[in-house]
Amino acid sequence: MKRLLLIIPAALAFLLTLLALAPATWLDTALQRNSQGLVGLAEAKGSLWRGAGVMQAILPSGQVETLEAVRWTIDPWALLTARLHLAMLSERDGKPVLDAVLAPGGVSIAELRLDGPAALLGALSPTLRAATVTGRISLRASGVRIDDQVTAGSGDLLWRDAGSSLTAVHPLGTYVVNMRGAGKGVQFTLATLGGALNLSGGGQWQPGVPLSFKATAMPAPDRAKELAPLLRIIGKEMAGGSYQIVLDNTAGLASR
Repeated sequence: MKRLLLIIPAALAFLLTLLALAPATWLDTALQRNSQGLVGLAEAKGSLWRGAGVMQAILPSGQVETLEAVRWTIDPWALLTARLHLAMLSERDGKPVLDAVLAPGGVSIAELRLDGPAALLGALSPTLRAATVTGRISLRASGVRIDDQVTAGSGDLLWRDAGSSLTAVHPLGTYVVNMRGAGKGVQFTLATLGGALNLSGGGQWQPGVPLSFKATAMPAPDRAKELAPLLRIIGKEMAGGSYQIVLDNTAGLASR
């Protein structure tokens, strides 16, 4: 018994030392795992608890694109309450990129700000991936809570100067997707802020269930002829000159 009492403090001291020396590259591993390989951290320096690096987007094509240089801190004292608090700031403007708390009961995101290439959207659906979408996306979210029972909070995804390799019309427009927690999943609403192609629709995602998203596309009258080849490839022509586009894990570039 006396021997065990001596071993326990030594083991705890060893573990604490190991954690204190944890390299910054551990954060890269965590980011890639939790983003399903879409976001990583290059040139990581410092430690897991305080460091700096360059956030990168890992596109479906395998291409890597630089997003933003960041610095971060992880509060080690929060571990005493079984929480891990990550605060990541932009080196460019000092604004939060990610402020999140991971706890046994779930994840809370006070703020999330991510800007990157629209090609990242290709991870959502084979249709978007094969269409080689272009432009820039900006993701903003705050007050998000995710646990086993409910997803709460909201966010917006803005897609500026949207385009596709399948058409010479550029830009197609600027679009916004509003996201809000609904039950255990997320509901989406799509709207158009302006452009040659009007898109509207919505969908949902639930844990363990593939993304389901349907949109109606209506080209501007003066661009309808130019956009028809693209829309017939990615969607189904409907009455009145509109097209229905379905995004899911099985949709491809074929009329449905």
